[in-house]
Amino acid sequence: MRARCLAEPGGGRYTVGTVYKHDSQRGIHRFACAYYVAGQRYQTTREDGIAQGRELPCAPLQARFYVSFALESPGTAQITDVAVPDSVRHIPPAGWEHIP
Repeated sequence: MRARCLAEPGGGRYTVGTVYKHDSQRGIHRFACAYYVAGQRYQTTREDGIAQGRELPCAPLQARFYVSFALESPGTAQITDVAVPDSVRHIPPAGWEHIP
């Protein structure tokens, strides 16, 4: 469902997520990002360390990444590999159609 919603034309938008937590369960390391859409707080997670044969860096707390979310279901989201530059300060309530 998640990938399908984000892959549909016009289905995905981008906002900024902030890393607020690290977690480890059964040897799998993850970090969690909080993001806002239309004033509502959501969260999503992503694995870090070694996953599927590639190394994913451990994101520091308060790091910012672009998050792709489904417009019709903002709780359906994926953290991208793209860090948000400090110059990005204004985030539209409904996000962007493309990473700025």
